[in-house]
Amino acid sequence: MEDAKKIKRTNWIVQIALPIIILSVIFLLLRSMLDNMTFRFILACIMILAGLMHILFLAKTRNKIYLIPTGFYTFAALTFVFATKNHPAITILLVVCTATLFVFLMYTLIKRKIKWRYREVLELAARYVADTGNGFTQRPYPVAHVTYSRDDITRFARFILKYGIAYPYYEKERVVFVIPQNMLLHLLKIRQNYLKETHIIFNSHGEVAVTITKNDYQKYQDELSFDQLCAALGSLFIDFLEKYLNDQGKEIIEKMNALKFVV
Repeated sequence: MEDAKKIKRTNWIVQIALPIIILSVIFLLLRSMLDNMTFRFILACIMILAGLMHILFLAKTRNKIYLIPTGFYTFAALTFVFATKNHPAITILLVVCTATLFVFLMYTLIKRKIKWRYREVLELAARYVADTGNGFTQRPYPVAHVTYSRDDITRFARFILKYGIAYPYYEKERVVFVIPQNMLLHLLKIRQNYLKETHIIFNSHGEVAVTITKNDYQKYQDELSFDQLCAALGSLFIDFLEKYLNDQGKEIIEKMNALKFVV
């Protein structure tokens, strides 16, 4: 797969460096202001919240890989709790378990086993667009007519969510695959309206339609042909559906991993 990307590069300072700096400053401020017991208690609460969030991811996606971060945050929380109660033997055991799970967590992140696939979807769709010129238009674009059963599309939707490719909404006559920049908002039900986000509709008659938002369209380096881009995104998901139904789901993930996007 070619190295040149059609989607704009991410701002690493904003997305990675800045959050790390802010969290580090908050950590140091809390450490200087609070006594050891209170500080460890707050850290334990943060870890518990992170663990609960990953339990939610596990329940929603049904992807067992989320057991690793769930275990890591759980053991990290227990480590801070027992450290405040002067149980050195238990604390050491918990530290070892936490460190082990941290290694596994880093491995899953490096291997992209835990990742939301927003940028990969946009990039793969653009790979099939050759022309530029006609710019953005605010309208759904009918793509194709394909044959599938309700059970097929439902199983496919579970697969798509499991690997963070899109968030499916199940409606009476259709399934809508939303490509959100922030998957967390949908998983937590903070956002339940997909109309202002890029989405692909598979209706009960086999018709596929695509809507790409202006915000997502502007993520590309060039002003791509909008009609071709919509058609390409629809065709990409039709191809994903066919691969999944032919037991080739692994190829979809490999194709996305080959892009080597970190965020």
